[in-house]
Amino acid sequence: MSAVLFAAHNDDEVLWTFYNLLRHRPKVIIVLRSLKEWTQGGPGYREREKETACAMAVAGVEWEQWPFLDVDPDWQGISNQIGIELMHYDKVIGPAWELGGHEHHNEIASMLKKLVGDYTAYLSYVRGHGRSESPTEVVPTAEERMLKDVALACYKSQAIFPPTASWFGPDQREFVL
Repeated sequence: MSAVLFAAHNDDEVLWTFYNLLRHRPKVIIVLRSLKEWTQGGPGYREREKETACAMAVAGVEWEQWPFLDVDPDWQGISNQIGIELMHYDKVIGPAWELGGHEHHNEIASMLKKLVGDYTAYLSYVRGHGRSESPTEVVPTAEERMLKDVALACYKSQAIFPPTASWFGPDQREFVL
């Protein structure tokens, strides 16, 4: 079975669904190119993409960065591109739509729901409430947990950038709907 994993931002694939990534070996597509953080004094997209290359090498999966910017994204263009991409895969993994969740995650979740219906929806976080949880935790093996730590270490810029640093702590549980 061929699988594809959609992540809104560089690091979502490791923070929120790395265990599924290891188990299903999908092609990982990072939908949005990071510009917003750079305008706020954070890392630019070149640094973020080098970090993703490092993390995906740890996981041993193919990945692709789409050119859509995270500032005023071209949602129609993204929807069209997702629709084209979906023709090539049997299994789809993507962000869940969450009340109070990140607007980029929710927009991609809405597109996937419309385009494929059922897909493996991973949870991330809700602003002001922290990590999202569901009854369905993806429990890692010892090796999967160790590989996640190695992959997380690739995201050096994110681990020290104040808006994202808190996600790089010891709580690395993952949940799906």
